[in-house]
Amino acid sequence: MFATSAMLVRICWRTRRPGAILIVAIIALQIATIGSSAFERVPSLDVGHFADADVAMAVRSAYNLPAWIEGEGAPERIPAEDMAAMIEIEKARLTELMTGLGYLDAEVLVDSKQSPVRLTLLPVTHQRYRVGTIEVVGLHEAELGREMIADIGSIVPSFAGQFATTDLLSRLEESVIFRIAAKHPLARIADRQVVGEPSTGLADITVRIESGPAARFGNVITSGLRRTKTQTLQQFIPFGPRDPYDRGKLDVLRQNLEELGLFSRVRVSADQALDEKGLLPVRVQVTEKPVDIAQLAHSGANGLAVAVLTLFALALRQTAMAGGASSFVVRTASLVSLLTILAFAVLAVQRLPILLI
Repeated sequence: MFATSAMLVRICWRTRRPGAILIVAIIALQIATIGSSAFERVPSLDVGHFADADVAMAVRSAYNLPAWIEGEGAPERIPAEDMAAMIEIEKARLTELMTGLGYLDAEVLVDSKQSPVRLTLLPVTHQRYRVGTIEVVGLHEAELGREMIADIGSIVPSFAGQFATTDLLSRLEESVIFRIAAKHPLARIADRQVVGEPSTGLADITVRIESGPAARFGNVITSGLRRTKTQTLQQFIPFGPRDPYDRGKLDVLRQNLEELGLFSRVRVSADQALDEKGLLPVRVQVTEKPVDIAQLAHSGANGLAVAVLTLFALALRQTAMAGGASSFVVRTASLVSLLTILAFAVLAVQRLPILLI
C-alpha cells in the first residue's frame, strides 16, 4: 500500500495535479460503497467510442492494470484505497500516451454506471492538435553565429502543420541540437512547453536551448589496440589539443582510420563533459582485424612457401618432443622452426609495414 501511494504522489507531482489525491479518495469511496468483495474482476477499459482505430489499439495495448492487479493478488483482497491508487496511476499512464499522440486535452474518466459491481475506465481524446507556432529560445548569434541560426530557422517551418506528437517534437529537438552540437557538443534541451488552443486546434511550441560552452579538443584516448602502436594513429588525427571543437573533424579521423585497412570496427566520439582542464576528450575505440596468413603470403611464392614451412617445422618440433626423440633431433627441429619463424616475420613486416611504425 505504501509503495502504491508513493508512486501516486510522484505522478501527482510530475503532472502537477494535486487534485488527483481527491480523485483517489472519490474512487476509493466508490469501491468501498460497492464493496470490495463484489470486485471479482478488474476494472474494464472502454475504447469502443474511438473514431481512430489505431489510437484505440494503442490505448488498449498499453492498458496494464489487469496484469498489475493480477500480480498483487485476487482483486477482492486488494484494499479499496490501494485499488483506487492503482486506477489513478493507470489513468495517468493512458493520459500521457494519448497526449503524446497529439491529443493534448485527453483524459480518462471512471464510469461506475455501466455495471454496479465493476468500474470502467473511459479514455476521452477530445480533439487532436497540430503544430502552430514554434519558438526556439536561447539561440544567440554571438555564440552560434549567423549561419547556424539561419540553418536552424530554415528547418523549423517544416514541422508546422503536423500533429503535435511526442515523436514529432523529439525529432524537432534532435534536429536543432544536432546542428548546434557541431560546434557546441554539450548543447541540450533545457525545457519544452506545449500549449494547445482549442478554438484553432493548433499548439504553440516553445523549446528552450542551452548551447553550453564553445569547447576545445582535449586528449585523444585510444582503446582496442593490440598490434598497432598508439603513435601510428597520431599522424592521422586532423586536430591538435586546444583546437576549437569541430564535429566534422571527428568524421575525418574515423575515415582516416577506416582507410588504413587495419580495423574491422572504428568508433570515434567526444565525451559528454569537459575534463579538469576545461577541454573535451575524444575517444577512439577500434577492433583490429586478425592476421591472415594467406594475405601475408600474397607477397609472392616465397612467402607462401615460408608460411607452410613454418607450420610444418612447428608441428615437427612438437611431434619430436612428444615422441621422445633424441636431443639432437629436437634441437634440429627447434633450429629449423626458429629460422622459418624469422623468415616469416620478415615477410610479415614487408606486408604490413605500418604495424611497426
